[in-house]
Amino acid sequence: MYRVKKQTWLTAGLLLTLTACGGGGGDTAVTTTATTSGDTVVTTSASTSVDVFDGAAIGCSVSSDGTTATEVGDGAYTFATVLDAGTVVAATGCTDTDTQSLLPALSGVVQSGAVVISPITTLIVEAAIANDVAAKGVGLRTDARSISTTALQAAIARIAANLGLGDYKPTDPATANYVAAAKADTTGTSTAAVAMRISLAISTLLKSIEVSAGPANASAAVAAVSQAVVNSLSVVDLTQTTGIAAVMTAAQTIAPAVASAIQTASDAIVTLVTLIINTTGDIKVAIEVTTIIADFLNTADETAITDTTTLTELVTTITPSCVLGTSTLGGCKL
Repeated sequence: MYRVKKQTWLTAGLLLTLTACGGGGGDTAVTTTATTSGDTVVTTSASTSVDVFDGAAIGCSVSSDGTTATEVGDGAYTFATVLDAGTVVAATGCTDTDTQSLLPALSGVVQSGAVVISPITTLIVEAAIANDVAAKGVGLRTDARSISTTALQAAIARIAANLGLGDYKPTDPATANYVAAAKADTTGTSTAAVAMRISLAISTLLKSIEVSAGPANASAAVAAVSQAVVNSLSVVDLTQTTGIAAVMTAAQTIAPAVASAIQTASDAIVTLVTLIINTTGDIKVAIEVTTIIADFLNTADETAITDTTTLTELVTTITPSCVLGTSTLGGCKL
């Protein structure tokens, strides 16, 4: 649509199309006004759209290089500028509207003029930065970062392969949205449903690492686990406690300074993560299981996460319902 003397949008050839997972890409708006002398004044503005947790995360602080995005609703955020491809964007303080989880710090990267941020993209960004010789600084979540195309593509390929994501493209704004499709699939077998279960499981894993490591060491611990996933020579089997434990052990070797915190998180969470990933059928089952775990992690600290009695009770609370296939949680494959 083009209207003279009012706010207008550039024609399709110049417009950066809205594409991201319920959100959009880089937008360029032009305003045309007429002066009393008859001259025409044209001003332009541009933006970059961001979707966090595929539109399910609210209340986030979304930022990049000291610039903060504005929340526009339904998990969508907008920067009042166009960010360059490869720019890292961080999201903190988010709440997942599906599970009420207080999400771990998440990150994504600008691709095709927009940003998708999820637990899976967080693994990709952390791993890419750790392995990119061009990366600057040391604190992903506090400093601006730009990832080279080579490092990013390598990390995407390895994470997708090692998490068994098939042809799913987690950083592509045009195709990354899995929430709506997953909820529409009552069989739980679609690529979207698989991606959502993995995302819920990874989010829970990362949150437990943050809790165990504490604010000062969380970034280093999460980066180490991300590298461990990338470095794995085979698919990381999230359905088995042994598969998750192996990644956590490898992460301790990568970052000895936070090895104790990673081990604590591993001891606390591996069984619970498998309960999420092994749910079958409607994705609501995985959401319900994640919600129960989140109720604990939302208030847990470095001491509470070592409380084996509470953790055992959590497993007991979830497992019988899964085995019996109750109306509350549905069926789980254990």
